[in-house]
Amino acid sequence: MTTQTLAAPFSESTPAAVAELLASAKVMTVPFRLLVDTDANVNHNAPLMNIPELANNIKLTGGVHQNLVVHLIKGKTKAEDRYGVAVGRRRQAALAWLVARGEITVDYPVAVKLVSRQAALLISLSENNQREPMHPFREIKAFADLVQEGRSIAFIASVFGVSELTVRRRLKLASLSPKVLALLETDDITLEQLHALALTEDHDLQERLWFDAQQAWLREPSRLREAITQSETEISRCALAKFVGVEAYEAAGGTVRRDLFADAHEGYIANIELLQTLAADKLQRQAEALQAEGWKWVEVMPSGLDYKQRQRYGQLPSVLRELTAEEVAQQAAWQAQLDAVNTRIDALENNEDECEDDAAFEAACEAACEQAYGEQEQLEDALNALEASRVVGHDKAQGGVIVYVDWRGDMQMLAGLISPEETAARLQQGQAVRNESGNLIAPVPDKAKPIHSEKMVRRLSAHRTAAVQAELIARPAIALAVLAHRLLCSAFATGYSGERVVRISADSSEYELPKQADDLQSGKAWQARAAAHRAWQAKLPANFQHRIGWLVAWPQEDLLALLAYLTAISVNGIQTQEGDSALDPLAEAVQLDMTQYWQPTRESYLDHVSKQRLQAVVAQAISAEAALPLAAMKKGEAAAAAEALLAGKGWLPTLLGGQR
Repeated sequence: MTTQTLAAPFSESTPAAVAELLASAKVMTVPFRLLVDTDANVNHNAPLMNIPELANNIKLTGGVHQNLVVHLIKGKTKAEDRYGVAVGRRRQAALAWLVARGEITVDYPVAVKLVSRQAALLISLSENNQREPMHPFREIKAFADLVQEGRSIAFIASVFGVSELTVRRRLKLASLSPKVLALLETDDITLEQLHALALTEDHDLQERLWFDAQQAWLREPSRLREAITQSETEISRCALAKFVGVEAYEAAGGTVRRDLFADAHEGYIANIELLQTLAADKLQRQAEALQAEGWKWVEVMPSGLDYKQRQRYGQLPSVLRELTAEEVAQQAAWQAQLDAVNTRIDALENNEDECEDDAAFEAACEAACEQAYGEQEQLEDALNALEASRVVGHDKAQGGVIVYVDWRGDMQMLAGLISPEETAARLQQGQAVRNESGNLIAPVPDKAKPIHSEKMVRRLSAHRTAAVQAELIARPAIALAVLAHRLLCSAFATGYSGERVVRISADSSEYELPKQADDLQSGKAWQARAAAHRAWQAKLPANFQHRIGWLVAWPQEDLLALLAYLTAISVNGIQTQEGDSALDPLAEAVQLDMTQYWQPTRESYLDHVSKQRLQAVVAQAISAEAALPLAAMKKGEAAAAAEALLAGKGWLPTLLGGQR
């Protein structure tokens, strides 16, 4: 055993009393078997974490490289002396782990710093109070450097005493754009935000999402994830992914964007069309088995039916079997018992007034009623179960089945259905048809087929919304009137339930509108909005979101103009079907002329509608004769010809303000 007296590890400003406690510290080695726990360690009762990892680190790096701090615990004899570990309890536990596995002996020499018990307690308090974990940025760089040196993930995990998953996550962050990662060193970005950006390996996209964000909320982790995965589907929320199975989807060539910082099962489906095809194929196999059972028709609908769709299907009456003689007798006996119980209940309820004056009698009445109600429930359940047992199914030759996937990802069936076509035919013939709820279905008048698909309606209404926004930005007085009207409706129009295209929450439609129309951002309306946004952003002071005094001090005209701008960008008039829109009053108020913002080009409209629609548009805008040559052309040629013919004619679809 060797010892060495140390110079006091403190400066001249250290209090004299403390200096005296530490002055006699000695460095020495003692056998492992002499080390014991001590209450001089302020964490002596705390749980020990990652001991196997630390033990492997000690083994890999050739021993304990930092002295344990101990104090002497005297025994009855010198041979019974022990050393209490005040600092280094995890290292002590790691050595014990190695001893238990035969890696080292109980006499393994451990380097310690021997101090008095008072000094040991002081050092333990100081170390636990002053210990500072490695900054995440430095840890990320350290992990990356070790990998570059050829070290394995398992080795790094052992050296740092962390899990391999933690190492993989840190290395994932190391692969981010250097410009973005550098922000972590100065704490200008959080780990959660980096986790979100790590969903993509595209450095340009990472930088655009961070540095081009015009508002702080666009940098929230959830918003960053949404921007990266906007065309993808989250596995944990996708019933079809659960039904098909992610492994089957990937085996078929589908790709998954994995989120290394989420649970192992989470990720994003990149090819929803493939997933839908796989789900339909899996359902079709079940459909073929049902068809073989004799059903008239079987239909596969991966996402099932909504309420309105279900109302179009009739329901076949159930096929009932006759009760056996024994069941008829049992049914009569149960019914007689139920009648007797009901009579008993009526009598007990009529005696309630007499019970009020006698507590004991009242308690007896309540007990008798409770027993009678229990018998009543049992008899009713038995009779209902007997009646339900009569249902043997449906006449399969007269009806069909819909096979679908429910919200949990399980396959379900709707059996005994009458198809919408046959339901309509029966209704026209005056036959009564009931739906699955047992209610009679009323004949529904035929509706004219809409001119545009829902996708096109969304596309056009996005352009119209952006144009209204641009007009409101240019006309603050009207924008403020719109805001006042919206507030009036909430405050004075009791029961007002009209659709509201101006949202008082002022949620910007910055992401919503471009999702509906991929050509929107290159248009005049969106450019006007973007220019206004940049202008206002330049006027805002630093950390504006944390203070309000600057806004109170602003000139009144600037404040009103800002309020008008915020009102304008909150407008959202996206439609899902043609017809009147809640956006109409706003368009009228600004006297919207959509020809200043939209023209019928191939990109904006003509490539997205049928050739028949192209002919109808040209005939409406110019003449029937001008539309005739389009009939003999292929679709692409017809769209190009229509674009040339319509140029400068000012034609608009009805949804954008054109003639009805």
